[in-house]
Amino acid sequence: MILLISIFSLQNIYAQSVKTLTGSVIDDSGEGVPGANISVKGTSKGTITDFNGKYKLELPTEEVVLVFSYVGLETQEIILPAQQTVLDVNLRPDAEELDEIVVVGYGIQKKSDLSSAVSTVKAADANKIAATSPAQMLQGRTSGVSVINSGSPGSAPYIKIRGMSSFGNVQPLFVIDGIPGGDISMIPPDDIESFEILKDGAAAAIYGSLAANGVVLVTTKSGKKDQPMKIDVTMYAGIQEDMNRLNMADANQWYSIKEQTYNNSMAEGTISSLPLYLQPNSGFNLENYANTDWQDATMSSATIQNYSVGLSGGSKFSNYNLSVNYLSQDGVIDNSGTERFNFRYKSTFEKGNLKVTPNVAYSRQTWETNTMSMSNMQRSLALVPIYDETKESGYGYIDEYDIRSGANPVGQSELINNESAKDQLIANIGLQYQILDNLIASGNVGYTKSFYQQRYYYPEYKLATDTQRQNPYLQEYRAEWSDLNYDFTLTYSNTFADKHSLSVMGGIVGYEYDYANVDMNVTGGFMFPDFGGLDPSLGAAQSGDFIGTGGFQRVTRFGLMSRVNYSYDDRYLVQATIRRDASSKFGSENRWGNFPSVSAAWKLHNEEFFTGMSDVFSELKLRASYGILGRETALSAYDRQALVESGYWYVWGNKPVGGIGTPGMANSQLKWEESKTLNIGADFGLFADRVYGTINYYQNDSESLLLEDPNTPPSSGVDAPMVNLGMMSNRGLELELGYRGSIGELKYDLSANMTTLKNEVVSLGDRDGALYGDEIYGTGAAQTISMVGESASQFYMMKTNGIFQSQEQIDRYVDSEGNKIQPNAKPGDVIYVDVNGDGQIDSDDRTVVGSPLPTLEYGLNLNLSYKQFDLSLFFQGVTGNEILNVTAFNTAQPNTNFNMSADLLNAWTPENTNTDIPRNVVVDNNGNYMMSDRFLEDGSYFRLKNLQFGYTLPQSMCERLKLQKLRAYINADNVFTLTGYSGYDPEVIPSSALTQGVDYGSYPMFRTFTAGIQVSF
Repeated sequence: MILLISIFSLQNIYAQSVKTLTGSVIDDSGEGVPGANISVKGTSKGTITDFNGKYKLELPTEEVVLVFSYVGLETQEIILPAQQTVLDVNLRPDAEELDEIVVVGYGIQKKSDLSSAVSTVKAADANKIAATSPAQMLQGRTSGVSVINSGSPGSAPYIKIRGMSSFGNVQPLFVIDGIPGGDISMIPPDDIESFEILKDGAAAAIYGSLAANGVVLVTTKSGKKDQPMKIDVTMYAGIQEDMNRLNMADANQWYSIKEQTYNNSMAEGTISSLPLYLQPNSGFNLENYANTDWQDATMSSATIQNYSVGLSGGSKFSNYNLSVNYLSQDGVIDNSGTERFNFRYKSTFEKGNLKVTPNVAYSRQTWETNTMSMSNMQRSLALVPIYDETKESGYGYIDEYDIRSGANPVGQSELINNESAKDQLIANIGLQYQILDNLIASGNVGYTKSFYQQRYYYPEYKLATDTQRQNPYLQEYRAEWSDLNYDFTLTYSNTFADKHSLSVMGGIVGYEYDYANVDMNVTGGFMFPDFGGLDPSLGAAQSGDFIGTGGFQRVTRFGLMSRVNYSYDDRYLVQATIRRDASSKFGSENRWGNFPSVSAAWKLHNEEFFTGMSDVFSELKLRASYGILGRETALSAYDRQALVESGYWYVWGNKPVGGIGTPGMANSQLKWEESKTLNIGADFGLFADRVYGTINYYQNDSESLLLEDPNTPPSSGVDAPMVNLGMMSNRGLELELGYRGSIGELKYDLSANMTTLKNEVVSLGDRDGALYGDEIYGTGAAQTISMVGESASQFYMMKTNGIFQSQEQIDRYVDSEGNKIQPNAKPGDVIYVDVNGDGQIDSDDRTVVGSPLPTLEYGLNLNLSYKQFDLSLFFQGVTGNEILNVTAFNTAQPNTNFNMSADLLNAWTPENTNTDIPRNVVVDNNGNYMMSDRFLEDGSYFRLKNLQFGYTLPQSMCERLKLQKLRAYINADNVFTLTGYSGYDPEVIPSSALTQGVDYGSYPMFRTFTAGIQVSF
């Protein structure tokens, strides 16, 4: 009885000393704020609100101070009396926080004070796809940014901002935590907080000579002040599968196509005999051969997994964030994949007027690259078995009955090895000292050290009669490079008479890049199968023939910069920037370049005459800017000089003697490429920002473009020198529009963006008016052209007009003198257009037939949430472009030893005239199988890029589990694609600026299904 009384007394005492506080946190619209933080000041005790903004917290029955906070809303401290058990809080917008979330070059700026074109992408929204590189997160998320992905594991996407503005490298500058020139692909997406894309001259001019391709500011996650240590764990795992297969002929289809091809040619008398495999009494029996699907044999489902752990927190004068990440991705093509490990530490310490921000990161990524030729795999004969123990290397091939197969693709994939690794260490430190109330000195120093190693190994093998290697071969390439960046600035800011706000910044910047490499090759000798390295002490090779090359280069830059911002009465805004840069890539006469900009904005919503419209317009700001940006990316370190190199051989005394020579010509007159940019835009918000958006008109004129001189004759005996020539223009419209609201407990946020683009080559100096792209193998010529008055990299080839259906139609196709234009044609042959009207079909009839550049790119994002559930859908697409399907060209030829498309079963015959595929013949007198616009396809597509469904555990259950947050989700990427393109995927990474939209059937894109969890402790 005494024990029961004691227990009852203790329970009463506990009940009297602890109370349960309940309530809700809402915003100005009356909506609940999910995920708001509630903490007891001075302790680690706290909780967060649930999906509806409600919370429950056990507290002692004494007076405490509660801190309510949420990103973008004003933090409130409330004294809670001892006996109060219900508390509802309204968190109002934090104007200062909302205005300062935008990072700009060498500083921050109020979002509402921006007078230039800057777009922000929050990682929380963009990181729903299973991205392996942060750059993939930008696709379709904002206007003006074009992203093309590759399916190859660990590969970097191709990025353009506001179109193609150079014949050289058009990738934007990435600035990571204030340090320009970082490798974005080495950062895990989970480490990213936000992206700011500087799209016009006024926004990017502060980066001067680096900014003409646009600038992407990347901010990694930081800890928060006055926050107890928080542990975030995110992980997902899933399956990847290829999305599309080519319609290649199986063994029976191949035989049928070959039979028709030879019978057609025998009937017209262009051949006199059949190959043995088609002769009745040769002994050939198709049933004795395999029926291999080489796409099945080399492509399969693959796994992907990602794990991240982050620790963050802070005190009154410091914050920190530490993260570790591991990624493993296998490729959908066998024997390919990547692994990456990342570590990052970022912190801020304040002492008096001094702030110190150290940042250290280490990354290691390895790749296994598939060594199979995709083109060879696609065209391999189905008759060939994958493995054949009777063959020398154990892989199947055929050389009989007049059938000679190519290299076995599985043998290529399994025997030839290509592995690489990259290690990168980044160390940055920033110092900021407040000299006076209005004067701040800042300095940043960043150093990056990178190491890269690649090993390529060929053993002895025989994969076909004419594909064999009698001696093993090993190539090892090693490189190391370093980047040193530094900047020092002084910033003065003040407000006069409550209406005049002025900020002046001036500073210096510097950069030094060192690169060294060695390339060693050994043929023959003894090698271990694991090809450990070229150094014999590592067990790679002993004896054999060695060849080695190497090199070193250094690039330095130095710059001066200044920026002035002025605002009057928070209505009229002006910004002026000047950057003056020097680069070692140019001679002394043109080393320095000047890159100014100016912008202005008018906040109409702050005008008195606009007061009557404030219920409709919560924001209306007009903007205009003009700037000049620089570019040097088309140049290597020493293009202005005539370099001397070895590798030349001379005859001296009837003996070969090694020597040196000059492969190129000097050009000390090289100067900066310049992009002159104009932007006119508006930012608007309607109905308390429930509807919000931005519209921009842009024009970018690039001058003095750098390119190898296209008029250097081959007889000169030297490589073409770099020259400045020509001008290119890009112009278009950008629109971003969003709408957010709720219906009961259903919350929604819909956003869309679109970009139009008109590209034009305005001038090519005094050259012949045209620049050609890369020659496409098997065609004997380039199929793209850039010429004055047209867009860059247009498709330039033979134009067709259907198929001849009768001899009468052939006879009617004549020139002005009555001569047949295609005298060798037969019914079922391709009709070629006599473009120049000379009465014959030849290479002079090539003409512009399409463009690889989309005229419209767009993205659409829908976020829904209901109670604990959330659903997001992200659509993305392009239109107005064409793709040259080189794979279709290669597989449309029935008169080769390779396999072909099963579509050739639908070739023209007198009984099958309703087709666009010409007749199958051995002797192609009409040129049916030459490159033409028959292989040019519409590249437009509409894709459900991402679909994610999630569930967040109620806060009450999280508290029981001692968790702050727990969310589980399922995710699908590349769910479906609506397109008329017949290749693997309509996303095609350009091989060069002059050769865009050409699909060689490279690594296919994949569909991904993942499941993951996000836990906070």
